[in-house]
Amino acid sequence: MPAKAEVTPSQIKDYTNIITKLYNEQSIEDKNYFISRGLTHTIMAKYKLCVADIKALDTKAYGKRAIIPIFHNGQVVFYNSRALDPEAKQYKYLKAPGPATFLNIDYLKTVAMGEVIVIAEGEFDALSLES
Repeated sequence: MPAKAEVTPSQIKDYTNIITKLYNEQSIEDKNYFISRGLTHTIMAKYKLCVADIKALDTKAYGKRAIIPIFHNGQVVFYNSRALDPEAKQYKYLKAPGPATFLNIDYLKTVAMGEVIVIAEGEFDALSLES
């Protein structure tokens, strides 16, 4: 099997500033989406979870979406978004273009030998476990 190609820094887009802006500009009603899913304000702040139209992140407009930013080395390098409109069947989930990484990948750098790691199927599952 061929070796997997390394991701170079030039392939990684930094979404940190726009995600921070979207997080800070969202309404209380928008934040209530995450609260209704069982997430705490602490988790929302830690991960900059936000509800916004991702046209700020992508050139296309897809309507309001719940956005889960993915951090690596303190920078938002990827995101996953979920349509909040039940009629948006074609693009229910949209991810950032480019190389993907996992939620909490930086945590692996701090794990002690023998420490238990829980792997969840999706980002919301992982965030719920942390809440």
